Amino acid sequence: MDINRPISGELAALIPMLADTMKFATQALAESSALAELLIEKGIVTKAELDARVSVGQELRESLMKKLDVEIRKQS
Repeated sequence: MDINRPISGELAALIPMLADTMKFATQALAESSALAELLIEKGIVTKAELDARVSVGQELRESLMKKLDVEIRKQS
């Protein structure tokens, strides 16, 4: 990616949507963190159990990102 090249019109049009997506993702993360704290506080689940679930999600995300990178390289 050339950082000196101006952003194309199509990409520039997506920037506000990306900002909204990031805002919603941040809100969802805050809400899920609050829910996790409540579940632990109420004794419904342990921190270790939640950490185990989160690590599975992280592994899935990393796998999907690798596949996405491969597809992007194929198209380049």
